[in-house]
Amino acid sequence: MCSLLIQEGLLYDPVTEEGIIVYTSGTLPSQQDEGGSAYTGRLFTLLASKGWANIEALSSRLEHFIDRLSHRITV
Repeated sequence: MCSLLIQEGLLYDPVTEEGIIVYTSGTLPSQQDEGGSAYTGRLFTLLASKGWANIEALSSRLEHFIDRLSHRITV
């Protein structure tokens, strides 16, 4: 998960002190939801930034990233 977040430019960067910290991905699913169109599960993250505007931007980018990811996971 972290390597994918790095590719998206979302993973926490200690230099800028901003980004997303994943503190567990153990609840990510291995099976599609009942509709068979996506994978549903839990991903616990912490968003860090020096300002609320960037927190909102990180949150939006994370939501889009997870949405794309949940449709491309294969088992």
